[in-house]
Amino acid sequence: MNRRDWLKRTAVGAVAVGSLALPKKRAEAKDPAGSALHSTSKLAGAKVFTTACNFCSCGCGMLCYVKDGKLIDLEGDPNHIVNEGALCSKGAAIIAAHESDHRAR
Repeated sequence: MNRRDWLKRTAVGAVAVGSLALPKKRAEAKDPAGSALHSTSKLAGAKVFTTACNFCSCGCGMLCYVKDGKLIDLEGDPNHIVNEGALCSKGAAIIAAHESDHRAR
């Protein structure tokens, strides 16, 4: 076996192994505002808005829950391609930055 044949076989093997690791079908995330969990909690009756985290350049998606003109909760957007519902510690702390007296309005 020469070098060229070895490279061809290695590439084909890598593609085959990589295709096995791909998910078959992405699970559809439910709308968090319509779930039973939110209908009995402090988020009942809150409007949901989507936004992006402003701490870094990743652009993670966030769901903002607003009730009576006040931001009451933030969570990761499960339908967002970047973070798929997860937030880092900086993203989870945006609510404190939003409520800060030092924030430019």
